[in-house]
Amino acid sequence: MDAERQTAPTGENEAGTDSSGGSLLSSAFIALLAAQLFSLGGATIVRFVMPLRLLNLTGSAALYGAVAAAAFVPYVLIAPVGGVLADRMRKQRLMASLDFCLAIVCLGYLVLTATFDATIVSFAALMLVYAGLALYQPAIQVCVASLADAEHVTQAVAVVTQVSMLTSILGPVLGGAVLGFFGIGPIMEISIAAFAISCALIVIFVRVPCQRHDEQTSVSAAGTAGEADAVSSGARGSRGLLAIFTADIRDAARFLRHRPVMWHAIVFGCLLNLVLAAGITIGSPHVVTEYLGLSNQFMGIAEAALGFGGLVGGALVAARPRLFRFARVPTFVLASGCSMIPFAVALAARLSPMVTFIILMPCLALIFGFCSCISIALMGYLQQSAPTDLVGKVMSLMFAAVNCATPLGQLIYGVAFDAFQPVTVILAMLGCTLVLYLVMCSSFRTAHLPA
Repeated sequence: MDAERQTAPTGENEAGTDSSGGSLLSSAFIALLAAQLFSLGGATIVRFVMPLRLLNLTGSAALYGAVAAAAFVPYVLIAPVGGVLADRMRKQRLMASLDFCLAIVCLGYLVLTATFDATIVSFAALMLVYAGLALYQPAIQVCVASLADAEHVTQAVAVVTQVSMLTSILGPVLGGAVLGFFGIGPIMEISIAAFAISCALIVIFVRVPCQRHDEQTSVSAAGTAGEADAVSSGARGSRGLLAIFTADIRDAARFLRHRPVMWHAIVFGCLLNLVLAAGITIGSPHVVTEYLGLSNQFMGIAEAALGFGGLVGGALVAARPRLFRFARVPTFVLASGCSMIPFAVALAARLSPMVTFIILMPCLALIFGFCSCISIALMGYLQQSAPTDLVGKVMSLMFAAVNCATPLGQLIYGVAFDAFQPVTVILAMLGCTLVLYLVMCSSFRTAHLPA
């Protein structure tokens, strides 16, 4: 595909933004951030409250981890399709449709929980929410690549990450408080309103330039004349659509195959999710509400600490992007692992629940602060290294690969926190993180990393 086709503007190109990208604070980018704030805010509340309610009802970390892991599977399976749709569809139409569908899911949850088992309904609703996010997230990333020029891509990714982290702060605090005082009903109503507002903002204000895609060219680039014939006829049927998806994903996989540094980045992201992120996701609610015996409001505060750390990490990257280069990712991995040490000491010393909780807060903030730096460095590097017409596909493959580790980690940690004392599991997480740091240092020394 030639350069002209990769960057050709369409009628969507409004709000003073051209197809090559514009200033970081363009009106289109600001509108996108506002829509993202409401949409991810609603999704964060739902993802926080539904599993926590199950944990309150059953007291089982294993069930909590199993439901969270199983509900996450659609995210992994659908993420590659999300990248293809983000590259080929109108981003506004895709994101607005997803917001509308997520609002319907929340409404259905309210209706069905009055009749059916809460575990089954929560599981089904979480699957649909994660499926929606699998389609929504690549669209956001493609929008960032379209609205920001090359010099501002890393900063734009950092700003988008900050909005996500802001929802990670506000969502759990609001969700925990409302769940503790008023129950599940008002929470779902708040989420429905958030999705509706996001949908309206996208339809009315968001304008994102898109690239034209020549289906025949894309498929011929993927390899065979048989695929080209399938796409030519498939414009009129589902078989051709499947061939387009297959060819697009194959383009991205072929591009990545000859770039070992990019593959290493994706693999290390998978391992970090397996070792650290999944453990924090399952361990925090179990330790706070079951082991320490504190209320849901405290769990909301703990989630807010995670979000605050991520927000600060994103802000630092946005302010000083050169200090957070891709080559420094192993250092951030080591720092995130060391941040668990004070919490492990507090658990081993059997301090009072409130003192342990107070120590936990800065530990969680530091862990997710460094994880935010790692995530931004990985995404910024991949976005800058991929061609314009492959950004969405490469990012969706990255999200799918990295998030494959999440369900496995959630299952493992759910069983581990039921079978062992929390301090034992935390020390195991620390040891695995240190091993990952050593492996990354060895790999990075032999790789040709970008400046």
